[in-house]
Amino acid sequence: MLDIIKKSMRGMIVYTLVILVIGIIFAIAPAESIKIMNGFIAVVSMLLGGYFIFDYIRAPKEQKLLNFSLAFGIILIGIGIFLFIKPNILVDFITVLVGIILVVKAIYKVQTALYIRKMTKAWKYNLLVGLLIFTAGLLLIIYPSGSAEVFLRIIGIVLAIGAIGELVETAFVMGTLKEATDTKEIPFQEK
Repeated sequence: MLDIIKKSMRGMIVYTLVILVIGIIFAIAPAESIKIMNGFIAVVSMLLGGYFIFDYIRAPKEQKLLNFSLAFGIILIGIGIFLFIKPNILVDFITVLVGIILVVKAIYKVQTALYIRKMTKAWKYNLLVGLLIFTAGLLLIIYPSGSAEVFLRIIGIVLAIGAIGELVETAFVMGTLKEATDTKEIPFQEK
């Protein structure tokens, strides 16, 4: 049983180290990370498009009439080429979309704060959080390119801190397991 736990912990360490590296890269070089992610999405889009076109070509003649693979493949290749030509368009779109979601959430938070105003004093915290979320959402909508880099840097820092905490916790558990294996194990007896 201890061997299974140890193997699982080793896998967790590898996974956590990968997350730590990704977090550090996001925190140190957010602009380059955005370009790499955008390029990756563009390449995957074009590869999928090529696959769908190939699927259309090899389909039997009877199935080509109702087969949308050709159109879908051309659209995906077009999206991939477009992302290479205008790399910031995807980042801006996603950033604005996240901004809109945050603004909607903030409006709901403010609405809830005003509704519970007479029931509890905690409504002020809801109002404050709602206004902060609203401000962050507006920044994402108004200034998507710059704010995407800032938020990616913040995400990188959070990922790195979380990964370091996970490594410390895993080291503690591994130390505890080592102590358990060093002591004589008491066999389990059912009563």
